[in-house]
Amino acid sequence: MNDKDILRKYAAPPRSNGRSRHGDGDTRDDDRQPVAESYVAMLDLVLTGGNRVALPYTTLLKVEFNPSAGITLFFPMDTVEIKGRNLESLYRSLTQHRVPSIQAASARSGEWGGDDDQQAVVTSIRCTPAG
Repeated sequence: MNDKDILRKYAAPPRSNGRSRHGDGDTRDDDRQPVAESYVAMLDLVLTGGNRVALPYTTLLKVEFNPSAGITLFFPMDTVEIKGRNLESLYRSLTQHRVPSIQAASARSGEWGGDDDQQAVVTSIRCTPAG
């Protein structure tokens, strides 16, 4: 396999109908996945007041999860603390670099409540300089 074959495999446009690009039903290349759907470059954090910060996953050094305390992300220049409930699925997704954005639920909008006690709910995000 040469470089052009590798690029073609991972940069191919999505095929939502399961058919090849020729439309003939040939699905032997169905393992291709568009780069945009499989790669998240930065984690976008929506902070209190609408401020935002985006941190590159490539510099994520460590992720800690304590069910009673939340998730802590360690970057060279920043430490991010995420608090909430049922955060295990968020933790797993973060360790796989699959989360494009995180925003805390608004208490005023009623997003903290709900009937589904198993749903992940982020109640606060704090980004502070590492030190």
